[in-house]
Formats: sequence, structure tokens, C-alpha cells
Amino acid sequence: MFACRICRTKYGWQHQPWCEAIHITAPVCADCCYLAANGECIHPLSKKVGAKA
Repeated sequence: MFACRICRTKYGWQHQPWCEAIHITAPVCADCCYLAANGECIHPLSKKVGAKA
């Protein structure tokens, strides 16, 4: 359920060629566009909404 915070490409897919995170092969929550500023996962399909990353 990870999506790159820069190009929003789903994990397992290639990042956009211009993405500065293209070298990341094992992303963490901080690299995900669904991580809120307060550290919570806000993915709309996540069963762990509100869980700390």
C-alpha cells in the first residue's frame, strides 16, 4: 500500500525517471505519500488508519 511521496508510483513499480527517490528499493513509511505530517498512515484503504508509522 506504499506509494512514493514524490512521484506517487506504487511500490514494486518503477519510479518515474525524474523521481529523486528512484534509488530507494526498500521504502519506509517516511517515503510514502500517505504518511501524514503527524506520523500517521492516512492510506484510504489501510486497516491501520491512525496507527503510528
